[in-house]
Amino acid sequence: CYAASESFMAVARHMGDTSYVLLPDGGFYEFIPVNAQDETKTLNINELEVGEDYEVVVTNLSGFYRYRIRDVVKVTGYYNETPILKFIYRRNQLLSLAGEKTSEEAIRWAIEVFSRDAKVDVNDYSIFPNRNDSPMHYTILIEPSEIVPKEKIPFCRDTFERCLIHANPTYGEVIRNGALL
Repeated sequence: CYAASESFMAVARHMGDTSYVLLPDGGFYEFIPVNAQDETKTLNINELEVGEDYEVVVTNLSGFYRYRIRDVVKVTGYYNETPILKFIYRRNQLLSLAGEKTSEEAIRWAIEVFSRDAKVDVNDYSIFPNRNDSPMHYTILIEPSEIVPKEKIPFCRDTFERCLIHANPTYGEVIRNGALL
């Protein structure tokens, strides 16, 4: 399911599916197009376009009114007349130890490309800033679907870093400047 403490918003049609059918009676939902110039204009579910990204605004049945939960979803299709949503990222979630401002979306993209390029199927991952070492750095924990041989780990590390630098060139700049390891 796709839910938050504010509302139970959507449910998958099949086990293991990462797209969810919006539950229109779970609350009142509005959507702000991610690339909109005017963030005060919202769209209703009948105005959403397939392939577009939207920030979710929810009014729940308990009276929580027009709350921007900061989730960004992509409309991947329709089930009958109800939008099918895929969670993309949480807005304004950034890693920024040295001013590089790496978004969750950039990290997710880097993981997808890493998985393809390194031929490592990634079940899950977590990344956190290590401020205790000098220079500071990020530690990424990747849960592969199969054990990765030890001799392949340096290749995987370098591949992920290359992908992250491609996703956020500023990240590469702060590494080259020595602000991050």
